[in-house]
Amino acid sequence: MKFVIVITSGPYGDPRLKLALDIAKSVISGGYDLSVFLYGDGVYNALRCINPATDEYNPLSDFKEISKSAHIYFCESAGMRRGVDKSNTLEIFKSSGLG
Repeated sequence: MKFVIVITSGPYGDPRLKLALDIAKSVISGGYDLSVFLYGDGVYNALRCINPATDEYNPLSDFKEISKSAHIYFCESAGMRRGVDKSNTLEIFKSSGLG
């Protein structure tokens, strides 16, 4: 079975991001195929400059763990509108379109 999780929340200020990443890890641990798609403000999660304080939740560590078993894409169009592109994202995030 294949799953796709669409994330529209930025890296901070919305507890739904942590929930989505926890679900992603559960899908992977169940042995299912997973793709994650960052859309809207969710593309901010792909930025390489995210650097949270040591006592704050760091979504990047969860994304790195998930990337070992799943594909993670960010919407190229949403990224262009927000200044997020291949030059300022980590290599675990691949640009893609909705198609």
